[in-house]
Amino acid sequence: MKKKLLSLLLLVSIMFVSLPVHAEDNQAPVEPNIYEKKEINIKPNSRDQIEQREELPEEQKQLSFEKKDKTESNLIKEKLFASSVKETNTITSKSNQLGLFSQKEKQMKLDGDEENVESSTNVMMLLIIAVVLIIGIMFFVLLPKLKHSES
Repeated sequence: MKKKLLSLLLLVSIMFVSLPVHAEDNQAPVEPNIYEKKEINIKPNSRDQIEQREELPEEQKQLSFEKKDKTESNLIKEKLFASSVKETNTITSKSNQLGLFSQKEKQMKLDGDEENVESSTNVMMLLIIAVVLIIGIMFFVLLPKLKHSES
């Protein structure tokens, strides 16, 4: 009985909602705007008429925008560093004589980097094993306990 009453009520409400609604138009009809062409006075040379032009001074007339091949500073640098003989720096020559910066140190640095890579892979493997163990414990211990508690 209740289902029939609810379905009937739903059917009636849908019928009333779907009916079109009519309303009266109390406003007067709207008139469209009419385009009226107006003349636009544009003075194309107004800026030129306002500016007062003066002749350029002689100093500015002599300026050119061509790049010179060599400036004075470049010529001075060439004179200063004209000698092709390299003077040996005492610090660098002594370090070479003592063998301070040799190939062995570079190899030692590479060995240290390899140790860092190995230690990071070991840590990563430990983390992966821990995650797998936790997931295994969840499947084999916790899920059977949950099934027993539900039944």
